Amino acid sequence: MSQKRSENQFSEGLSPADHMSESPAQDSRSHITESDHRNNIFPKAVSERQETFKAGKLAAIIVAVSLVLGVTLGIVVVKMKVFARNDNISSAVYQSGDLLLIPTAKAKAPAPSATAVSSEATFYCDNTKETVAFDYGYEPYSYGDYILLSGDSGALGGYSGYNVVSYQKSTGAYNYVCFGAEVIVYPPLVISVGRRLVKEGDCEADNEYDYVYEYYSGTTNKQLTPEVYSGTLGKYRITVELAFDSVAPRVVGTLFYNRNGSDNRMYVYGDSSDDGSLVLLAYDPKFHDKPNETFFLNMNGSVLSGYWEKPRRDRLDVNLSLNR
Repeated sequence: MSQKRSENQFSEGLSPADHMSESPAQDSRSHITESDHRNNIFPKAVSERQETFKAGKLAAIIVAVSLVLGVTLGIVVVKMKVFARNDNISSAVYQSGDLLLIPTAKAKAPAPSATAVSSEATFYCDNTKETVAFDYGYEPYSYGDYILLSGDSGALGGYSGYNVVSYQKSTGAYNYVCFGAEVIVYPPLVISVGRRLVKEGDCEADNEYDYVYEYYSGTTNKQLTPEVYSGTLGKYRITVELAFDSVAPRVVGTLFYNRNGSDNRMYVYGDSSDDGSLVLLAYDPKFHDKPNETFFLNMNGSVLSGYWEKPRRDRLDVNLSLNR
């Protein structure tokens, strides 16, 4: 039978020792003396236990958060190791434990159209870090690993002209080649015709210009320095400029009859062989839009010799020497 005691038992002569010895099975609160009550020891004990519990709970939370961060961040950032990486492929693969990360690589530029395009087109050129715009489309010219694109650039420098961009199939790269008031593309080479205003007329048609002839390669995307030859075509004195590509066995250039002056040039282009032979096609742009003359030449050191042919004309000998 349990015993119940009222709080006034402390005033009936029972000491704390009597409570302890009389009811050892009583609630543990009976072990607290009157002085403990007077000094608020019981509330302090409860408060300390609560603070200890809170501190333990906080520590557990911190440990848990640390573990989560260790898994999601620590392993990835601190322990990440390169598993494989190749800048020439579309993605790079990294390994961290069992985690594989595949970052997105820069998309490869699409190839140009294989046929003429009549709408506006733009291309980012790797060598100039600029975007070239063909305002009214472009014409593609293919040779081996290269496609040259030529198109109207709109107004530039006071007149319309043409930009040329080279696309390399094996790398997918676009590179800027040249600009000209007129361009003649014999892929992968380009004849660029520039003009300088000498005298302004009453209208644009009456302006007088000097012409500048330059030669460019779509394989190296650089200007070529031509070799200049002088000599005879039959009884006529001529001067010929020829620019050879360092990658493709092709050649472009111009020629003029000395009596007509260097501003009245014919366009020349053709193929070269390892044995030194050249087959060059030529035409005068003032009268024709495609070749109607042919040179069959052989290169022997600094000398070009052979013959010239034109429909319904007699064959004429050609002898040229490299200008020093």
